[in-house]
Amino acid sequence: DGQLNTFNAMYPKLPYLTENGLVAPANLIAIHPSVTITPWQTLAIDFSWDALWRQRREDAFYLGPMRPVKGSAQGSRFIGNQYQVETIWTPRSDLQFKVAYVYFDVGHSLQQHAG
Repeated sequence: DGQLNTFNAMYPKLPYLTENGLVAPANLIAIHPSVTITPWQTLAIDFSWDALWRQRREDAFYLGPMRPVKGSAQGSRFIGNQYQVETIWTPRSDLQFKVAYVYFDVGHSLQQHAG
């Protein structure tokens, strides 16, 4: 019907949950536990996991910025899991380096209906 009937975060900070920036904050239920270890004062390693579901089954899964994935407004609510490892090295107070690895494990229903 041409109407956006989902929450639209007008200017969301992307990336929203992980550094890959795939997930938009719309029609989304997310569990996002994380653990950070700091072996040295200048080094932090963060491990995080996201379990993702669509809030409304009749609505789509949205990529950033607010692009619905074609064919995703059907099937189960479960979208998939994201896993991230991020390393942050701060050699000086005015200098910081980050590197992240993200893996998106797409749920069966999303693979089947949206490709």
